[in-house]
Amino acid sequence: MRLLVLFAVVTAVMVGVGCVAEAPEARVVLKIEIQNYGQTSGLTPVQLPDASSGYAMALGSETTGAAGGVKLAPGEYTLLVRAWAPAGDQDGFFVEIAGKRERRTAPQETWTAMAYNFKVERPEVVTIAIVGQEPGLVVDQIAVVRGTHRTGELKMSDVPGETVAEGQVGLADLPRLKSACALRALPDAPFEKDANTVMLESFDGDVTGAVGDHWQVEGKFGRALYLAMPDGRFDVDASGLKLGPTGTIEFWVRPRPGQRLWHDQGWHYFLHCKPAGGEGFQLDLSKHWKTNLRLTASLGGKPFDEDLHPREDLRMSTSDLDIEAWHHMLVSWDLTGEKQHLWLMVDGQGVQVFFNKTFDPGVRFSKIEIGNTPSGWNVPYLHIDGAIDELRISNMSVADRLAQ
Repeated sequence: MRLLVLFAVVTAVMVGVGCVAEAPEARVVLKIEIQNYGQTSGLTPVQLPDASSGYAMALGSETTGAAGGVKLAPGEYTLLVRAWAPAGDQDGFFVEIAGKRERRTAPQETWTAMAYNFKVERPEVVTIAIVGQEPGLVVDQIAVVRGTHRTGELKMSDVPGETVAEGQVGLADLPRLKSACALRALPDAPFEKDANTVMLESFDGDVTGAVGDHWQVEGKFGRALYLAMPDGRFDVDASGLKLGPTGTIEFWVRPRPGQRLWHDQGWHYFLHCKPAGGEGFQLDLSKHWKTNLRLTASLGGKPFDEDLHPREDLRMSTSDLDIEAWHHMLVSWDLTGEKQHLWLMVDGQGVQVFFNKTFDPGVRFSKIEIGNTPSGWNVPYLHIDGAIDELRISNMSVADRLAQ
């Protein structure tokens, strides 16, 4: 009798271990194809026989992915990401839940529902983003289910419903969302003036506005302006420019290769848009080893002060940039609606964010400064020690130039 009881117990345990859990439909908050989730950028269709619809989406760098929001009640949840990796541990990607990012890899050439556990303390909209890192990894579907599960415990086929998206929140209803973005095309010729251009500088002839140590050198197109250490900077009198609630500033830059600016642990200032009167919408673009390349929007002051509010920012890694090459930098804004937007791109790839109305759309810049510490700040020189070329300032945002 004891042997029969022991056999029954062992059998039950083995069956429990061998069975894959199921997620009843009542426990499913979201199940959706990755390309139909939220706001996407740079996803590449790949035909795979075991993908849910015959094809899935390949991720690339950090400028590719999908981001959106899910409305959740308090409780414990699991995000499932069905992924396939051609090179296993060499194919990394990021999952960002409520601003907390985690890097993971998927098993090589095996469809796996990667599990991410998280907890919600109060009813809220939780932002969830799938972000690329290394080209090759393929994502098919994502799902959010109630309860805590481990990777391998659930298959995506155990989650019922072809497309269950009751928990998904429309983009217009999200208070804030950061996602990847890209230009349809990277400029490959000198900039030309159009109806929206309020300033165009090629640096081919006499240059007005350079301060500190500077000289002309060979540029990306024709001649360029070299802003040397310690105090080289280029200033634009913006008081007469017709800039307002929408705008774009773009230029080419090549820091001195020997300093390895894109990879070093120093602090360098690329752009400062000074508000008229010292208060109002202000933009700052700098690179610091703690923040990477960071675009900050604020209401004046020094954006690195931690108690500066309100403040919005975008950050990008520059570790993959070629120290020998020219790079196209672009900053853009749109403050016209109830959702306000910022963009930051390097070489046509970057990040964007929208957020609830925070800044007065009555933008007035007194000065735009490029290549060093903003004037009047009690901060050491934060030079780029490099050349800039082809500066264009427009009174329209970059939205119409983005890849869909």
